[in-house]
Amino acid sequence: MCGCTPVVPRPGDPWVRLQGIRDPGGSSRAGGGEIVRDPEIRERAELLRLLGHPTRLLILQELARGVKCVTDIQDLLDIPQPNVSQHLAVLRQARIVDYYEEGRLRCYYLLRPALVAALLGFLEGDYPVERRGRGEVRQEGRDRASKGPSACAR
Repeated sequence: MCGCTPVVPRPGDPWVRLQGIRDPGGSSRAGGGEIVRDPEIRERAELLRLLGHPTRLLILQELARGVKCVTDIQDLLDIPQPNVSQHLAVLRQARIVDYYEEGRLRCYYLLRPALVAALLGFLEGDYPVERRGRGEVRQEGRDRASKGPSACAR
């Protein structure tokens, strides 16, 4: 036990929504059975889910370098054209990419280049695991508990 004062979740508390704790008054469900009532959090989670596909990440990486037609993407990634089109349709529905037509070609570009740049920058970052001993973690818990219950509810 960390010595923290237990906090009883109340329906509608922001930290209840963020932590995925079951909210008796909630009705919206996310994966894994937890209830997430905050629509903004659900939208962000859905965006992360669709951006998490390896092929879509590769497509975004290529489009970050400039406009590409479907055949260009197909050749660069060496995947069948129907698969490329399906992934582009998902990205387009999420309003991350769009296209213009040039003759019979559909050329795609980023609608949200800042989002894609931030995502790719985040993924390229180095985030080492920070190993900590049990005693250090317990001490941190005791320190937080000594500051009162509000310090533990964050």
